Amino acid sequence: MIGYQRALDIICLVAAAILVVMSILSIMENVRHLYELFTGLVCAFFCLLPTIFARRHIMSLPLWFAFFMEVAIFLHAYGVLLMSYDLQKYYDTITHTFSSFVISLCVIMTLFTLQRYNERIKFTVGFTTVFIFLIMMAFGTYWEVLEYVVDQITGTGMQYSPFDTVRDMFSNALGSMLGSLFIYIYMRRWSIEEFIDSINVNKKLRKFLAGKHGEHNNRKKIRGLEKRGRPLWNIQFSTTSAFSMTTSLRGRSLRPVGTCWILSTTSIPAMTSPKTGCA
Repeated sequence: MIGYQRALDIICLVAAAILVVMSILSIMENVRHLYELFTGLVCAFFCLLPTIFARRHIMSLPLWFAFFMEVAIFLHAYGVLLMSYDLQKYYDTITHTFSSFVISLCVIMTLFTLQRYNERIKFTVGFTTVFIFLIMMAFGTYWEVLEYVVDQITGTGMQYSPFDTVRDMFSNALGSMLGSLFIYIYMRRWSIEEFIDSINVNKKLRKFLAGKHGEHNNRKKIRGLEKRGRPLWNIQFSTTSAFSMTTSLRGRSLRPVGTCWILSTTSIPAMTSPKTGCA
């Protein structure tokens, strides 16, 4: 049975090699715009990213996700290099739909990764899928504007007519809806934490995503406070509210640190000593 890394290498290298050959042939056979050549080479590079990420231990993307990425990139480059966008009637619709499908998966995985390692970001799977659909609708609009700008700068003809623009926007919306639905069904058997842990995100990248409120930084703060013998939490009960919470260290206000707590029991007769702990 072919291992994960070998299968990923084969998928990425084959796609990139084909695109490089197609770029060379397009130059030899016909006069192409700089845009076509640039698109072919850039797409070939992007085809290598999943295997580069895995070999550099940045992250190990699922094979199905890497395959979807390769197909979307290859279809776009194929259409540009071999003029399929111009010669085949519905090719543009197919690429817009599938590319939006893959991009929505990328955005969803990015949000899930942020949520996994940054304690301040909390999403549910259902909310994320709806949120991504709306984002992709806006992204599709900006993409059409970008195509118009490229046409004006390079002389290409990606914007054929108002009907073509509206059809592209509809295809983008359809692809993002399918991507959101796919993730919603797929994540029914995974939690966000389990799914992101399975792709082995690099430790340095985890720290970067966590920012000032990540698990790693919180643990460092907790250890520092424990060494100084300072209280992490001071909770006081009053008659006007259930409780009010304040934190202090040498007279300065601090943010909550992780899930550590200390209960001040001076106002709670049922307790005889402070309770401390860390989850």
